Amino acid sequence: MSKTIALLLVLVFLAASTTVAINSVSAPTINEDSWTIRESMPTARSGLGVAVINDKIYAIGGVGKLPSFNTNEEYDLAADVWTTREPMLTPRGDFAIAVFQDKIYVFGGAIKAHQWDFELTDANEVYDPATDTWTAKASMPVPKAGFSASVVDDKIYLIGGWTKSVTPGLGPLWVTSNETLVYDPNANSWTTKTPMPTGAVHYASAVVDNKIYVISGTSRAYSDNLLNYTQIYDPRTDTWSQGALIPAAVQQAAAGATTGVKAPKAIYVVGGFTGFYWPRNLTQGYYPETDTWSFGADMPTPLFSLGVAVVEDKLYAIGGSPFYLQPATNQNSQYTPIANGVVPPPSEQFPTTVLLATIVTVTAIGVGLLVYLKKRKTS
Repeated sequence: MSKTIALLLVLVFLAASTTVAINSVSAPTINEDSWTIRESMPTARSGLGVAVINDKIYAIGGVGKLPSFNTNEEYDLAADVWTTREPMLTPRGDFAIAVFQDKIYVFGGAIKAHQWDFELTDANEVYDPATDTWTAKASMPVPKAGFSASVVDDKIYLIGGWTKSVTPGLGPLWVTSNETLVYDPNANSWTTKTPMPTGAVHYASAVVDNKIYVISGTSRAYSDNLLNYTQIYDPRTDTWSQGALIPAAVQQAAAGATTGVKAPKAIYVVGGFTGFYWPRNLTQGYYPETDTWSFGADMPTPLFSLGVAVVEDKLYAIGGSPFYLQPATNQNSQYTPIANGVVPPPSEQFPTTVLLATIVTVTAIGVGLLVYLKKRKTS
């Protein structure tokens, strides 16, 4: 009889472990998504900025081997060809970039001095594709890098990033910022707003419904102290709130938002690295309307420090690096999200009916064995 009880305990344990195993593989995937390789960018680089005007993508700046780039290359989606345009005034990478009234604004950034050090800039330069010219504007209040620029209601918001200070005896130190800077392109002036709750560097960011989403990143530049926060800023009320945590915390990823017209309204965070310079090929989708996360198809290549542009609800992941000490890439990959707007729940578990059937089956087997062993003992 003791053997019978032991056998039943084993079956119960197997049923429980089956349930745990089922739940442990609950990370959902988007079924109708795909990545496609497009025409490569002429100049391989990472830490670049990308922007879209009239369905053309501009890949600007970046870093690679010394010195930093001021390269400006235009990608024509319809023709699938690249064209070289007027270079940026200040060569740099790791800057913020935004489009306002069909002009591209580039803020701050890092100028690579040598392999392990950067000089920061407070440059604010605007590019007009119509005339293929650059113009210097009012400098940022402080030089910084590792941040993003977002346009809401005719203002450009620059949040967080890292600055550099020099302490006697300690040398240069990287300082994380949580400030919210606001640039008014019409007045060419700067102001500040409520800082974000947790300072972040090298985060992913996008705008949905006039709210700015600051996703993941790290608490210190070039460290592995990753943040898994989704920090949400509402410029109209100057307030911050928190969204659902990102499933896989990453830094130096890139993000783009789809509108809900040809794909679900979502923010896609692609690439980046976890741990210490471990590049990932993740596609993580955040749905602001439900405050949920899901996963899409993996990128063709694990990359970090890349740029992302969105055209007609398709994402274009451009440039980046497959590893810190390896050369940058010129890869140009197109991501097509699901088109039907049906988003799998991010916490979707194994179907309840199948789970119950599994438990019932295991229990039935246990009861059958118990009856069999009892009859065998009495006989």
